Amino acid sequence: MRTVARITAGLAAAFLLERFVLVLLGAPLNRLYNGPDARADELLIGCTLALVFTTVTHGSRSHESLRNAARWAGPLAGTALLAAVFLLKEPDTPGLWFSAFWTAGPTVLSLLSAVLIGSLVLQPAGFAGRVLSHPWLAGPGRDLSYAIYLWHLPVYLLLMPLVPSLWLRVALAAALTVLLAIASHRLVETPVRRWANARLEPAVVPSSPGRSAERTAEPTAERGRELVAAGRVPAADQA
Repeated sequence: MRTVARITAGLAAAFLLERFVLVLLGAPLNRLYNGPDARADELLIGCTLALVFTTVTHGSRSHESLRNAARWAGPLAGTALLAAVFLLKEPDTPGLWFSAFWTAGPTVLSLLSAVLIGSLVLQPAGFAGRVLSHPWLAGPGRDLSYAIYLWHLPVYLLLMPLVPSLWLRVALAAALTVLLAIASHRLVETPVRRWANARLEPAVVPSSPGRSAERTAEPTAERGRELVAAGRVPAADQA
């Protein structure tokens, strides 16, 4: 798994290099912002974080080192991200800041997000972890966050020519996005997940030796109890 994590991190670096080349060649903002390859490093950084955690044993020296680092790195990353949300404006006109931001900006923001998420995973009992694990936040985060991410941009773009007022457009887009996310979660994601679980679980679960042994032992033990109750097998032999 460590090899896979290294390969994933290497792919993230490769896509970062590709975006640098695109900026160097004068690619337009639309290409840099919407190109899947131009933003792939952000997703791969998250994948790398998940893979790293699969290689760390709870209670090991590596785990403790990461926990110690998370105590100060998490708050710093969270503060930096909050500052970026309120203070940072993505450049849209060519220039030095445009080139610098669109080369390294998405990667830096993704790394800060990975540090923050990692610190929450390593410190689930911390203040931030307790707040974010509240059902009012954890439920929508689990069930609706990805659908909201998928719906918000097309909804906003469709409303732009229809609703001139910015504040009204943002409020209306937020409400419609949440409604569409709820609908897609209930009507699309949940049925597909149930269908996939019904189709995949019978094929996956029996392949586990432990589960197979348990399923084999259960009817055998039950049959043994029935024979003892009927007086056909001495209880001492059954034991």
